Amino acid sequence: LIETDLNEAILIGTNLYKADLSMAGLNGANLGVAYLIEADLSMADLTGANLYKANLNGVQNLTAKQLIITINWQEAIFDFSLRVEAEKLIGAENR
Repeated sequence: LIETDLNEAILIGTNLYKADLSMAGLNGANLGVAYLIEADLSMADLTGANLYKANLNGVQNLTAKQLIITINWQEAIFDFSLRVEAEKLIGAENR
């Protein structure tokens, strides 16, 4: 799925385990409750993507900057260290 255009796609509950979504367009995609475990999200466009309760455990190459431009990322399941990094980034932007 490298460089695939999935903008505005409805991917609710989709199993994307270990999918290579690098450079994919996921702008506005609904990834609610999707399984993105160990997926590669390097340089994917996640602007406005819905991550409500998506499972992002072990996701590869997801940055805090990518994460905070999504919606409902706080409800997603992912590594604690990435959550801390995202919250720090938001705090810095609010200063």
